Amino acid sequence: MTSDYTIVSSKNNAVLSRHKNNSLCYRVQFKISHNSGTAIDAKHHITFDTYEEIFRLNDDMLDDISLEDIPGEPNTKYLMMQIKPVGQGLGIRGKYVISKINLIHPPDKNCAGLVGVSVPLSETKTFSPNAAYEELICENSSLFAFWNNSDSSMVVQYDFTLVDPTFKKHGLSVPKAVSDVSALVIKKLFLRMKEYKERQINTSSRE
Repeated sequence: MTSDYTIVSSKNNAVLSRHKNNSLCYRVQFKISHNSGTAIDAKHHITFDTYEEIFRLNDDMLDDISLEDIPGEPNTKYLMMQIKPVGQGLGIRGKYVISKINLIHPPDKNCAGLVGVSVPLSETKTFSPNAAYEELICENSSLFAFWNNSDSSMVVQYDFTLVDPTFKKHGLSVPKAVSDVSALVIKKLFLRMKEYKERQINTSSRE
């Protein structure tokens, strides 16, 4: 945690924080410890398959996560995430997010990343979001994992900036309470990933 962020939620050993100078910019951060103390290869755990894992673990909150290949760009794909409506009777509609994702696997470092930027739906070829869902813009995102030798853990950090087109269209600032709701949903998605990876990594170390 840096001084640029303030904590929104620190439950379940995963911290959600908001940037002090940009209330739409958030960070989810947690550690995955390895019981044996040997290094975890981050490149085995942060790949395009990570999105399939997130969907499988969160199908009660997500309608779909889809990837679309980009010809001539093997390390880049389009991503569509469809988030189900939050709560019953709150009038909050489902959201869809469209991003262009770049996979980063530096050969000389034990780290891996998935870096995304928002793109219009029209740039994609196969995506067709639920007609009842509203767009939620994730202007940029970066999911990184790296091995920390000092305490034998894999640190996972997800930075993302959310923009609601309806508020933007009318020149309005999104209330922190509204953006926090979306950010807490994202945190929950990654909390389940954290729990799954901990079981997967520490089970394999005992085999």
